[in-house]
Amino acid sequence: MIKHRTTHLAKARGAPTTFGICSATYGPPLVMLGPRPGRPPAKAPPLPVGPRRRQVTMAHPGTWSRTDQYHDIKSRMCPDITAPTTTQELASAAQEPLTFDDERKRHTSNEELAEQVSTILRVDRERAEFIVAESERLYVNRMRERFSKLKVSERLKRTNPFLLRIRGAETVLDWATLQVQSALYASEEEAVGHLLESIIKTCFPGATEPALPDDFDFESIESSDVIHGYQVKMSWDCMPMSSRKNLSNTIVRVKEQYRSQGKSFVGYFAPCYGRAKTTKPPGQEYITLASKEFWRQVGDGEPDYDVRVGEVCALLCSEFRSEVLDTLVPNLLERLTHAAQPEIGDREGQIDYAKLFRRVNK
Repeated sequence: MIKHRTTHLAKARGAPTTFGICSATYGPPLVMLGPRPGRPPAKAPPLPVGPRRRQVTMAHPGTWSRTDQYHDIKSRMCPDITAPTTTQELASAAQEPLTFDDERKRHTSNEELAEQVSTILRVDRERAEFIVAESERLYVNRMRERFSKLKVSERLKRTNPFLLRIRGAETVLDWATLQVQSALYASEEEAVGHLLESIIKTCFPGATEPALPDDFDFESIESSDVIHGYQVKMSWDCMPMSSRKNLSNTIVRVKEQYRSQGKSFVGYFAPCYGRAKTTKPPGQEYITLASKEFWRQVGDGEPDYDVRVGEVCALLCSEFRSEVLDTLVPNLLERLTHAAQPEIGDREGQIDYAKLFRRVNK
């Protein structure tokens, strides 16, 4: 199974260091609560006004106002965008109708999607239809299940009140927004990981389920007496040393079992991205494939097959995403806010941090 990790790039961009149910918003808030001590109030420089940004106003000298400065929904919710940087941006967006341009509405049938997938990945129609069906199952169905459960007590228990305050959350709606946002991004990472695994197993020439299901995602029968086993991960460095040792030990056992059948076995660790060279250090029983080499194998020698797979992921997930954003996200925001209000809020809907600190330690 493909697993995930938080990348150094994500950390550099200010993303949360873990993808969990209560990780806080991506990036530091663009809200200054007042002038720094010892410094006179300064006039804030005006931000550029464009089609995707609204003018920032000043509440009073030296203080940024609470503005709905955010990218439009289409830009912010497309797969290749940067996540919102403040609590208020997502909260403002969630309160407005979540609409999409016509090309972003799910108006493409599964049959039409299968036709496009078949063309992009150069697979037959049957396999393309399976990939479309799997993407809907892995994306929409899992999102629907996850976003239909409140889990208020669990979310509160896992809330980091220190980070929450640092990131400028003031209202219970802010808190709910952070919970929904983190769940959305974590769920998408998980869904894409499973989708990639499904695409790989569908497209890899001769891929079959492992005859000896020990830590391998699939096998490839190279000849009557040679078997290759693949363990697929999202990134090359997401496997801890203990797992690497376990994989080597597993390969030793599998080799012995296949040897008793008169067959030889070769184990591979296959990262989807980030690995530049194929290596097999001394003492390591498996071969670590370069990511480019792995995707070349998946595409049966097709160069840049990972680019094609990325195009398919964007195509399918953008089609199935609208249901999540149009219905599940706003509904969960409203229900979470209402349920958490008596637990951590005051009468005006502001977060009572004294209550919050006591609640998370309850």
